Amino acid sequence: MTEQLPSKEQLLNDPIREKFVFLTSEKHPQTCIGLTDKTDFHGVVYKYGKVTLPDETKINSQNKLNLKFEYDILENNGIPREKFGDDFFKLLGDILFHIIVVQTPDAEEMNESDNRENDTIESSIQ
Repeated sequence: MTEQLPSKEQLLNDPIREKFVFLTSEKHPQTCIGLTDKTDFHGVVYKYGKVTLPDETKINSQNKLNLKFEYDILENNGIPREKFGDDFFKLLGDILFHIIVVQTPDAEEMNESDNRENDTIESSIQ
């Protein structure tokens, strides 16, 4: 039995959306993420670095694919370093997953894995 990804509408209504906001500033030209008071990390501002999408052939023992990413905390809002453990890292992973799926133009088509076709069109990027 294969699990389907949530629909775009489900993701747009996901409560995780209340846990972060997008921020931009002249100081940080890359879009940053600010965590809201719906988290234990209210006021923390960070940005993602390198993101590696999982290899579908490397499913772990819980039938999950691990998204790999780097991040930089730009503002810790006075939260001590030792508080940034597994809960924080999981929150950032959940937010990143949400952002990737919501911003995927064809998110609805991701659930239609049986409809894949070979595409022989050569990329214009070379």
